[in-house]
Amino acid sequence: MPSVKSGFAKFMEIFGYCMVVVYVGMGVFLLVPNKLKVPVNIQIAVGLFFISYGIYRLTKIISKHRENQAEEE
Repeated sequence: MPSVKSGFAKFMEIFGYCMVVVYVGMGVFLLVPNKLKVPVNIQIAVGLFFISYGIYRLTKIISKHRENQAEEE
């Protein structure tokens, strides 16, 4: 029988996924040529950092989700 997540735990999981989208989106925004007054090499470095951090957060969320599912079984 599957257990029901608390409202806060469900909110935090959804918030985590939203933040992944924000981090990756910010990274892509910085990599796309735009009219920011920031040197291109800084834009690329920060953009790649945001994308990498978003992917890292996604893997942490997925591993935590799988760990919780394994505990329920």
